[in-house]
Amino acid sequence: MSIHVCILGIDGSGKSTISASLPALLSAALGVPVASAGEKFRMTTPTEDHLGPGFQPERLPLEFHLSRFFKRKAKKNVENRRLYQVFKVAHMLFQDASAKKLEKRYEPAIVVSDGNAILSACGREVNYRKTPGSRTPEPAELARLFGYVLDGRIPDPRTIGRMPKAVAIKKLKRICDACGIKGFWLPDIVFFLDVRPSSAMKRIAARGRKIDGHENEKDLNQAREMYLKTLEAFSIYRPEALVEIIRTDGSTPGEVLRKIVGRMKAGIRAKTVALQGSSAPLGKSEDNIEDKSFWSKILNRKYIFNYLCAKCFDGAWREPFFVCSPHGRVFLKEGYSANVMKIIYENTDTEKNPFNRIFLGYPLNRAVYDRLEMLVGWLYWVLREKLVPGKEVTVFSAPCGFAYDMLGALNRLKKESPRLLQRVRFVASDLDPYGDIEPALAAKARELDITFDFIKGDIRKAAVRKLIRSFGPFDIELFIGLSGWLPKPAIVGHMRFLVTAIKPDGVCLTDTFTAAAYSFSGYYAGFRGNYYEPEIYRAMLDYAGFNGQYATVESGRDGINHLIVVRPRRKRSFAVSGYETATYGRIKNNERAVC
Repeated sequence: MSIHVCILGIDGSGKSTISASLPALLSAALGVPVASAGEKFRMTTPTEDHLGPGFQPERLPLEFHLSRFFKRKAKKNVENRRLYQVFKVAHMLFQDASAKKLEKRYEPAIVVSDGNAILSACGREVNYRKTPGSRTPEPAELARLFGYVLDGRIPDPRTIGRMPKAVAIKKLKRICDACGIKGFWLPDIVFFLDVRPSSAMKRIAARGRKIDGHENEKDLNQAREMYLKTLEAFSIYRPEALVEIIRTDGSTPGEVLRKIVGRMKAGIRAKTVALQGSSAPLGKSEDNIEDKSFWSKILNRKYIFNYLCAKCFDGAWREPFFVCSPHGRVFLKEGYSANVMKIIYENTDTEKNPFNRIFLGYPLNRAVYDRLEMLVGWLYWVLREKLVPGKEVTVFSAPCGFAYDMLGALNRLKKESPRLLQRVRFVASDLDPYGDIEPALAAKARELDITFDFIKGDIRKAAVRKLIRSFGPFDIELFIGLSGWLPKPAIVGHMRFLVTAIKPDGVCLTDTFTAAAYSFSGYYAGFRGNYYEPEIYRAMLDYAGFNGQYATVESGRDGINHLIVVRPRRKRSFAVSGYETATYGRIKNNERAVC
């Protein structure tokens, strides 16, 4: 059986962000498969994702769709307290039923839920009473309600009237049970994100969206007090369960996530999974075009009907033509190697072969090209900002590939002032499996007159990291192209390493991929992919020690790849001329436009 973890809190406590970010971090920290049910549904393992926003390789059960339907209905009727209450309860019941479906289908070690139907209903019921100010039930009465609804314990008839809507809830449970909807259950672990209502209102206002009618300080204060009573009742009803109250005032999402992950590591012995090692290069299937097993994975019903037919107009039609393209055949053999990236970067605007143009126009390849343009622009401005005052600048890039991003920015600077480049030190690292990256970069470095160092090896190895750190601390760090391929423990570990190797006023540029049509193709072909929306990736950076809350995100034309510019988090604020967080948008929108 899975361990069910519930994240509770009033509006503005950050529970949606925490519950969405927690699965990847728990999977990384504990080495177990983790699912989550909330605003979006996820299923992740330490090595790959099986379900996520925009990525459902398997057909979703009816409960998933009903949960989303009633969530939309609740949002639409948020100003009508009676209708909102009905739709919200239905949404939470189907969400909890979906969590049980996730448990049955994928058998995760942990299931994280954004709220819980019973606990959330008890906590928020006080806001929707016909007679405001009426007596609220005590924890002991709520505990008896749990026993009456879930276990069929018949309480003293004189106390039923003091248990909120006990008879109606019991009838609703019977209807759900008769329909096979498993929406009535209580979690094993509850984390309550406790925040002052005044602080919660500031966070809600900062979202820049319309404030709902129930999002006011009076209602939030009532809900907070009732939630605390509900948790006390839950502890009475199930004393073996873990209930943790975490104060979130003044805490970043990363700090809250570290507390939850640390408590989970200390408080439970989760199921473990044997992670199967892979000898294949990152970003490549374990088979290639020359293997029969490769074709058996591609030429199957799911690939043909669920991907080629269903996603035809999202770029899927291009894939069958890859075997006709010289560039496509290199990709099918090597995956997204440095050589394939070189092909994408150099041939997009000049290619004449129609099959090569089909390959280069594939949405994922187009996103890679867009990322290069964004990187060159950001690197140019960061380098110029740091070099103009006369500073020495050390840049670290891994995996560097042929470093088109860094070289593009340096070439732009060279046109303005060649002497600036004499104060640049470029430290690059890559596996360089074919031995052609280092000599190519060394030749470019001599041409640009910059100091260049190359480290060949796996950046996940302790010896390689020790060597890298000897060149630091770095003014600029580049971590591009690996977030989708690295296992989750490795991605979090590398983020933490980057924090230790960067200067206090340094800038890190990294990227993340979100799931799209290409994800289905990779899944059916045997690729192990990890997909993070920008807000999830920012929370992970915050967890690792960067200032992820205030990171800047820039996305390509298709919204597949997202460049994230972030600084390390420090206790005291500091000023870096032109590169304070507040000015990132100004630089991106105005100054870069003249380049």
